[in-house]
Amino acid sequence: MEKQDILHARKLGYGLKLLAIIKTDRNGAVEVRVHPTLIPQSHVLASVSGVFNALLVRGDVVGDTLYYGRGCRGRPDGQRGHQRPGPDRRPFPAGTKSPQRRP
Repeated sequence: MEKQDILHARKLGYGLKLLAIIKTDRNGAVEVRVHPTLIPQSHVLASVSGVFNALLVRGDVVGDTLYYGRGCRGRPDGQRGHQRPGPDRRPFPAGTKSPQRRP
């Protein structure tokens, strides 16, 4: 997708978002995919921008629910939350606060 495609989509009332979609089929098999998607500018997800992320969950009983907030640490640089002390500042694996020890 190129810049001209995005501008043309905008003229037609669409925005471009990177969506992660997880759903089950009738047999219970799980489908997972991530791809850029054109969504109507009137859709609630179209207004999510900057350091913010959103999660739209569709339930059989409750319908659509939206969870919205700042992404990782709420920073525009995309740094992960936990970092090693000292000169080696690469992030720890997700969900950890200290180096994982191996035997």
